[in-house]
Amino acid sequence: EVTAFAFLRDGGRDFVTPTRDGIIIGAGPAGLACAVTMRAAGLNVMVLEKAGQVGAVWRRHYDRLHLHTDRSHSGLPGMPMPPDYPVYPSRAQMVSYLESYATRFQIKPVFNTKVSRLRRDSVRWLADTSLDAISAPIVVVRAAPAGAEHDHEDKAVENRLDNERPDNPIYVGSLRRQHDRT
Repeated sequence: EVTAFAFLRDGGRDFVTPTRDGIIIGAGPAGLACAVTMRAAGLNVMVLEKAGQVGAVWRRHYDRLHLHTDRSHSGLPGMPMPPDYPVYPSRAQMVSYLESYATRFQIKPVFNTKVSRLRRDSVRWLADTSLDAISAPIVVVRAAPAGAEHDHEDKAVENRLDNERPDNPIYVGSLRRQHDRT
């Protein structure tokens, strides 16, 4: 439970938002794994998801899709895939796994919340969302596997953030790129 609040002013209006150590944009596998890992490090994080449920991209794939990596290499931190799953889990099993993962680790993304803009305010990032502005010193944007397709909106955010100094913690792009920027 968050007890500290930041008082912010934006465009002449005041609002209050809980302070966070980090904001994670996206409740897919990488976003959920980031939330668990960051919490394990003692960070208070908020997960924002523009869709209405975890693993939204997985839900849009075709029904017969199966993972191309085996079950033993596909689990997220702290929770292997169930042993009763086949060697190559299906799309539906992946969705179920993501739901179970979020439940087990009590990750409660803020659903139907689109981030329209990220900007710096001294030492914190301000994320303008469809609900309010949220601030944190760390932002994880577009946590996706190396080589993943970017939609135009994500690429535009990435381009605006590429010129930030390396001492400003923000992680954009592929997992490889996240590693390179830390």
